[in-house]
Order: sequence, then structure tokens, then C-alpha cells
Amino acid sequence: MNFMTDKLANSLGIKQRRCAIQIGALDNLSTTAKRYTTATITSTDGKYKKTLRFLVIPAMSTFIPSEPIDPSSLGLPRNIQLADPQFHCPAPIDVLLSTGSTFASLCIGQVNLAQPGEPELRLQKTRFGWVIGGSPTSQTAINTFHATTTALQEDLARFWEIDEGPATTHLSESERLCEEHFRNHVRRTKEGRYIVALSFNEKLSSLGSSKAAAMSRLASLHRRFQRDKQYETAYSAVIQEYLDLGQ
Repeated sequence: MNFMTDKLANSLGIKQRRCAIQIGALDNLSTTAKRYTTATITSTDGKYKKTLRFLVIPAMSTFIPSEPIDPSSLGLPRNIQLADPQFHCPAPIDVLLSTGSTFASLCIGQVNLAQPGEPELRLQKTRFGWVIGGSPTSQTAINTFHATTTALQEDLARFWEIDEGPATTHLSESERLCEEHFRNHVRRTKEGRYIVALSFNEKLSSLGSSKAAAMSRLASLHRRFQRDKQYETAYSAVIQEYLDLGQ
């Protein structure tokens, strides 16, 4: 199977058709391609063309190579035409050819670029031009530093604790009463259930006077009953239902 990314297919504006093809990968991972398309790939000199069918998928890999490569350090022959002159610059992979398509594009011609003791690195001639594959020697130096700060960190923690003193929680009067009520009236049974006593506000004067408003509302309700007997009947039925449920 050949693959193409969504980004490339959309940028080319080629027609895509629906499908549902399961794609297997390493470690039993899999995904499903939902579209496919047909496109023609061409060498940079235009001498080789091949029309292939591609499964369209969201992405293939991270940038390749993972870091820039200095082409002058590889010892490339001067008389070759590269399929990708910018191979040394990290870039996304937008097309992945199947084994059959890849083998069909190979030509006779291979150059070993690896020095003794270095990873494999070779040039391969294809119908698209020369391609390079393998593992060039990394040019990025990795420095690792280790420092142990456990003792110092513990000493600093003790210093701040001594300097700041014990933490003190300042509660308002209402917060203090809430905590006291919780300690005195909340308990847990052996079954894990909580038993909580009802809390009452003894400052009844702070609740305000609502009797006058309630009486006014009741008088208004009776006046409506006199004007609308059907409303009175429906209202009484609802109240009676509440009374019956309370029994």
C-alpha cells in the first residue's frame, strides 16, 4: 500500500474517495484509512512517471532527519543527481511508497558512504535520482550534568519552617461556630453512614418579618378564588394532594 498525508492531498486538490481499510503497525497498533486517491509521481527531471493509488492518512512521522545534517561531511560524489537536494534539512514525510513501488524504482548503482566503525550510510540510485539512507554520525554533542541537592533542600525547608513559625489559621466567628457544631453534632456509624443533627439559627430577629407579606398574598389569593372558581378548584386539588402525600 502507498500512503499520502491529508495535508499533501488537500494542497494538491486531487479527488478523494471514501474507504475503510485497516492498517497494521508495530506493537499490534492499528489505524483505519477512511479515504484514498490516485496521483502521478514524477522524477525531478521528468523522465520517470508512475500513477499510483494512495491511502490518505492524517500523518506519518515526525520530521526526518531529526536534526540538520552537514552534507559536506558525508563525502557525496559530485556527479550525482539527488532525488531530494534538501535531504539534509528536517522536513515532514508526506508520501510513503509500498515495497513493490519502491523496488520498481530502484536502479543498479550503490555507494557506501560510511567510514570504518560508523553506522551504515549508503547512496542508492533510483528512477527518481539518487537517494541516501542510513544513520549519519550525529553532530549534536549531548552533555549530561548530575547534581545532588537532597541535603541542601532539606536544610532550606527546615530554615523556612523555623523562620516563618507554625502556621496559624484565623477563623471568623461564624466559621468557628461551624467547626464547633460539626465536632459536637456530626458522628459516623460503624456502617460508615454519617449522622448529622439539624442546625438552628437562634437569632430569630435577624430573619425579618414576613407575616404581613404572607397575609397580603393570602388575601390576594382569596380574591382570585372569588373571580375564578375553576382556578380555586384546581388549586384546592393540588393542596389536597400534598396533604394526602403527607399522611
